[in-house]
Amino acid sequence: MVNGGGDAEAQAAHIWSVADGGPDAVQNGIALSATAHWLFDRHLISCDEECRLLVLHNKVPSELIRLFPQPGERVHLPAVSRLHPRRDYVARHRARFAGLDA
Repeated sequence: MVNGGGDAEAQAAHIWSVADGGPDAVQNGIALSATAHWLFDRHLISCDEECRLLVLHNKVPSELIRLFPQPGERVHLPAVSRLHPRRDYVARHRARFAGLDA
């Protein structure tokens, strides 16, 4: 991911918020730019079950969308599968993204 200035950057974002009971573990994390982290924490972007990017187009400004991989593009995962995000954590985040879990 790149920031608004075109520079690559990464922050560790929790998929399931630690404040809401999520574990502070590698499998509960995803590396995002600061902008994407902010959107992810507010459930305006998420990932599907195959870790492809999901975006709420009606709530995310188009100038920010251009900073991300194309919606539907799979995010880069670690080479070691045991370090991949846990599917249940991603599903929990996606449910909030979709408005299924208030």
